Amino acid sequence: MRPQELFDQLKRAYTPAADAFCGDLVRKLKLVAERHLHESSSTIDGIVFLIRVSEELSSSSPFDSCIGCQEYVMKEFHEEIRDLHKRIIDRWRRSTVSRIVDKYHLACRPMHLTPTKHTTPSGPSTELVQSLLSLSSSIQQLGNSRDQGKQSSIVRTTLREFITALTGDGWEEGGARPLSDLAFLWKLTDLHGAECAELRRLLEQEMEGEIQLRSETTLIDLQRTASESLARMQTLLASLLFSAPPLPKSSSDASDKFAALLPYGAPVVDQQFQSAVELAKPTSRFGLLLVGGT
Repeated sequence: MRPQELFDQLKRAYTPAADAFCGDLVRKLKLVAERHLHESSSTIDGIVFLIRVSEELSSSSPFDSCIGCQEYVMKEFHEEIRDLHKRIIDRWRRSTVSRIVDKYHLACRPMHLTPTKHTTPSGPSTELVQSLLSLSSSIQQLGNSRDQGKQSSIVRTTLREFITALTGDGWEEGGARPLSDLAFLWKLTDLHGAECAELRRLLEQEMEGEIQLRSETTLIDLQRTASESLARMQTLLASLLFSAPPLPKSSSDASDKFAALLPYGAPVVDQQFQSAVELAKPTSRFGLLLVGGT
């Protein structure tokens, strides 16, 4: 038997097994995914693992070139895996956003201090910063997709759903903390351009309504404060700042040397330091803890 005839015979015998393997793999992934999609006790780690597997199989994995199944079978395989990936991403997004938003509202609930009209917001609240850090960390757990457009879409959609849920039911009305938080959320939506334009307008309306209660606070002041806060936290929230502004042209100016590391501007150095977390003040009995005359 000639080599070509032997090759054709082996291919005819192998191809049905390869086609069946692709179909079996999709069915098993769907069974595992359905359990995570419908069980409230599903862990985030399990969902993240499925997201990574489906991402690899639908994009960069050499699986399709190595398995050797028929072209139409592989096309159906990719379509089903991409659909499964989207469903799992949606499940992960709902679970992650709900968990972080509930934690934010729970942290804010005991604090009902209503500031006076002279209170000026100095940046986002500790609760919002912690929430954004949790959201950024959750996105990092997914890993970066090789498709930059897909990665940008995941970040943008997750951020948009987070802000919508956060500013909905349960949002505290009045007070400088929600107003400064609104300004910072507005800044985040402004970075993502036209895709978040509608949400950005809604946040502007919310801010304008709150500003009417405080004649000393202006929209320009809020936007400037939000920009300064973003400059300080851009490294911590890098996962949420996917749409970076264009870098300035190279210059001998020392301020331009850090443009690649700080694309949203260098933080102002001559301002009062603000801790990222709230620290308890020492009590009057703290001095009694000193021993040995030290």
